[in-house]
Amino acid sequence: MPSHATKPRYMAQRPGAVYRFNGLKGPKVAAQAASHSLLKLQSRVAELEATLAARTHQLRLLAEDAGTDPLTGLNNRRALMQALHTASANWQRYGHKAAVLLLDLNGFKALNDTHSHAAGDAMLQAVAQLLTFHTRTTDCVARLGGDEFVVVLQAADTAAAIAKTRLLLGAIAALRVYWATEVLQVGASIGLATLAEAPQPAAALALADTRMYQFKQAVKATA
Repeated sequence: MPSHATKPRYMAQRPGAVYRFNGLKGPKVAAQAASHSLLKLQSRVAELEATLAARTHQLRLLAEDAGTDPLTGLNNRRALMQALHTASANWQRYGHKAAVLLLDLNGFKALNDTHSHAAGDAMLQAVAQLLTFHTRTTDCVARLGGDEFVVVLQAADTAAAIAKTRLLLGAIAALRVYWATEVLQVGASIGLATLAEAPQPAAALALADTRMYQFKQAVKATA
């Protein structure tokens, strides 16, 4: 009759997996092996995260060099200034009209603070798409930084620029971004300057910025 002392014993750890053990030696070795495997996995995950972060940084630098804002896909400040210099030269040499709209979002900081930066990024991307949709391919739409955007309207006189400003104000006010269970919205303040008023790029941006600030103060005063 066979001895029961030499008969192997098994313990089911989870459905579909059975481990052999004799006394307490088997489970202890299995636990050590599992712990070692977990440490190797954690180390590998950390390596992959570091590689991903480095490549993301490289892609951001490449996008900036190419004149693109990484978050929105719009033109960045560098590309904006190139477009402004071209428009300025065309105005001074040929009399081609152009206008600059500087746009700042109202209520964006509160949205960021309440719903997270990820929600804020989603709003910035939605506004970028809206601005692109409502402008021509010959215009330049750029993200200046933060929640500020600039639109350079080519072949636009004052009346056309005012009409575009009103259209964009209404479109942004009507914009809704669905985030989890929330519906996000913002407003906008826009400052307008034509190259006829300020022919140099820096001067045009400064005038548009001043008028945007005045617009924002007027909105706050009537709120």
